Amino acid sequence: KNGAIKKEYIAYVSNSNFSKDSEILENYILKDRKTGFSKVFDNKVKNSQKIITEYKVIKLDKNNDYAILNITIPTGKTHQIRAQMKAINHSIIGDSKYGKNDINKKFRVYRQLLFAYKYSFNFNKNSSLYYLNEINVKLDEKIYMKKLGEY
Repeated sequence: KNGAIKKEYIAYVSNSNFSKDSEILENYILKDRKTGFSKVFDNKVKNSQKIITEYKVIKLDKNNDYAILNITIPTGKTHQIRAQMKAINHSIIGDSKYGKNDINKKFRVYRQLLFAYKYSFNFNKNSSLYYLNEINVKLDEKIYMKKLGEY
């Protein structure tokens, strides 16, 4: 919550029709407490919170109509990535809450393909974890850069 741990995410998303290689999305999010579903808005609405999601396209598969994204979130709100990707018509593949079941069936994926793959640290000098600032933890690309269906 204090920003000492930075995470980067990998997301497999539906639709390969990106007009940009990278983008910074700035919106507002509001979680419905009854349904647990978060909705994204272009403008501030009552009780909503600002969200910022940055993505870079790292792989496009035009034949199968999906993309792999590197995502960072300077603001970390519940369901932020999932809801914001849905809002731009690039739902996370395998996401049963914010995704599309027909897409999940097409790829035979029933767990969301969104995960933190890189951690870096920025602890203050007084922290007992300060020594971690020199360490980056990153998942090997061979594990996550596979084509859907190669798992």
